[in-house]
Amino acid sequence: LLADFLSGCVDFPPADADVAPLVLYEFGRLMDRFASTELRPDEAENLAADCRSMQELAWHRLHTGHWKDVPVFWRRLYARLAFIVVWLGQQQRQAADSQVGDERLHELLAVCDRGLLLGHPLAQLAGLADRLHARLPAVPACPPCRCCPLAEATRDWPAASAGPARGRTVVRLTRPSLEEFGRLKEPVIVCGVMDHWPAMQRWDWRYLLDRWGHRTVPIEIGSRYTDDDWGQQLMPLSEFFSRFVAPRCAAAADSGPKACERLPCGYLAQHGLLDQLPDLASDTDVPDYCCLGDGEPDVNCWFGPPHTVSPCHQDPKPNLLCQVRGFKAVRLYPAEQSDRLYPVGGGHLLAGTSRIDVERPDLAEFPLFDGADELLALLGPGEALFIPAGWWHHVRSLSCSLSVSFWF
Repeated sequence: LLADFLSGCVDFPPADADVAPLVLYEFGRLMDRFASTELRPDEAENLAADCRSMQELAWHRLHTGHWKDVPVFWRRLYARLAFIVVWLGQQQRQAADSQVGDERLHELLAVCDRGLLLGHPLAQLAGLADRLHARLPAVPACPPCRCCPLAEATRDWPAASAGPARGRTVVRLTRPSLEEFGRLKEPVIVCGVMDHWPAMQRWDWRYLLDRWGHRTVPIEIGSRYTDDDWGQQLMPLSEFFSRFVAPRCAAAADSGPKACERLPCGYLAQHGLLDQLPDLASDTDVPDYCCLGDGEPDVNCWFGPPHTVSPCHQDPKPNLLCQVRGFKAVRLYPAEQSDRLYPVGGGHLLAGTSRIDVERPDLAEFPLFDGADELLALLGPGEALFIPAGWWHHVRSLSCSLSVSFWF
């Protein structure tokens, strides 16, 4: 693992990196010190401190301006420095002939995950995180999910989702050819595209917590990202499950949606979890239909409890939303009817999001919505919803849900 990391740093940073020469010089000095085969404990400690100082510099650059405008150099630098800090942290403890305690292992694992989340999905850093996680004790057993069968029994639209159904049902197709798929102009549910995924047999909360329960993930806190009290927190996957998933599953099964929605909501949403956890990615496969896009698809995971809601919005790319576990209710509206969806104005952070709660529309305030064409999709395990670019869509989970989306 160390040899792979060092060889991967030979050509880093690239010659055309737009970075101050002093930064490049200091990183080169750090790498020379780290590559030394003989590091005394005091030297290792000083090197780790210097790496953390440079990481702080990179952290500030990562949080300056919009994420997409940050030069990729700073993300790659942050991840490489995280590898060095964690590697040295392990070596220092081993050199002292002391057992690395669980608390220290958790700290080192969190450094790995921050490097992967804020920095770059560096393969060697992901491998180091896997090794650390394997040394930690198993997380407590989770109760079986009782809300998925409940959702399956309520596939009639009025019982399955808040608010009345106004539109027609999305058509289902079984493994259409690439040529057929390429001609699609409106949403369809594609069946059979995920049958070969190991995830279809493996993925449940027990599997996820056994393999990755101590890993740090970004969680959206709040019912909707349009709410004033919405925010994000980093926490272990096991904490996310115990704080948000298990209580809402129990409430949904025992008392129904209204009781569930009164509880705090957390959602692992629009996160590149498969980059962070490469072993999890091997349970899935990129659908062939994504080859119709430009380049590699953007792959995100959406893991959460019952009755998470994504407000009505539109995306610039086509989307294939693949449902592995649980059920979702999706309302869709054509891109040509944007005026009827009353979008937030351009230049705003929420541009591309509708101002309407489409489940309970206020037609006095938004009268044009009354004439909007609506399509309804009830999405279950093993089904993939194709959403053409620009189509407005509102998503509500009807049970705890594990989904993977491919924007292509």
